[in-house]
Amino acid sequence: LPLELDEHNSPVYIQSLIECLPQTIENLTKLVSDKNTQQPSTVQMAIDFIIQNYNSKISLSSVSNHVYCNPTYLSRLLKASVGVSFTNYLNEIRISKAEELLLNTTDSVYSIAKAVGYESTGYFYKKFKEKNNCSPDTYRQNKQKH
Repeated sequence: LPLELDEHNSPVYIQSLIECLPQTIENLTKLVSDKNTQQPSTVQMAIDFIIQNYNSKISLSSVSNHVYCNPTYLSRLLKASVGVSFTNYLNEIRISKAEELLLNTTDSVYSIAKAVGYESTGYFYKKFKEKNNCSPDTYRQNKQKH
């Protein structure tokens, strides 16, 4: 842009700035909006990774590395999105998959616990009972009767 000079031979920017201001505001608004729409995609990538890898040894750190995000920040994003902590969300997915396996296979509870990612059968029983108010064996028996 050709600039005018004031009485002190300094460039006159004010008019140029005034003319550029609406476009600058629009660009900044778009930039902020784009950043906000990226957050759900980061969360969605994390959720997809968790769902695809629930049966292996995963941690908040491994998920955050996968989505190139700070673990603390990802933890806050996940909690805001799914309503529970990373660990609770992972347990919910694992227990849901275990419920399906209990109803659709004759696999042992030990095998199912391992298949859904639990290294400790005792911890699996504890988490399963917290959700269903019964053991995996009782859950299978009660559902098969119906």
